[in-house]
Amino acid sequence: MGAVSERLSDPALSPIKRHRLTVGDVLEMARAGFFNGKPRMELIEGDLIEMAPIGPPHASVVSTLARRLNKTLPETVIVWIQSSVFLAEHTLPEPDIALVRAREHSYSTTHPGPDDILAIIEVADTSLAYDRGAKAQLFAAAGVPVYWVFDVNTRRVLAFHGPSASGYAEEVELGADAVLTAESIPGWSLPVRDVFPNP
Repeated sequence: MGAVSERLSDPALSPIKRHRLTVGDVLEMARAGFFNGKPRMELIEGDLIEMAPIGPPHASVVSTLARRLNKTLPETVIVWIQSSVFLAEHTLPEPDIALVRAREHSYSTTHPGPDDILAIIEVADTSLAYDRGAKAQLFAAAGVPVYWVFDVNTRRVLAFHGPSASGYAEEVELGADAVLTAESIPGWSLPVRDVFPNP
């Protein structure tokens, strides 16, 4: 490490302070066209994180999920696809799918927040460790009641339940014969086989 790098990394020597972006900052940047032509990004605890490109397997599973969910969920639930959700002042992730409470104006002036979110779904191709680790911690701390990670490579689902500030109390790996249910959506279910049919 060079002398300049050492100075910048030493809080006792460096006057430089990290600026944590807020959701408001990011929305202003978007209005100004900052993100035009750039890769997809999401705000995670004040940092802009570049999202992995979406390949065909990932896109196919998201599309299949969206169709199944729109067909089977009650009208009181909106399937929020690859759009931002507000978790905290410094955190505005963009999950593959969020199941949110239906509102009269369908969030035309605000993003769904923690009280609106019934479940979050991520589809993992190259991002399994991130989705299972950092993302799960964020969603649990925000009180998201149900979090599912559809693993494209193993054709299984990781189901997380029991959110708290320290993480989810339960993580269960489910195969093709499992049926997903959510206490936040009474009476509804989704067979994993409908998303990952036999190869």
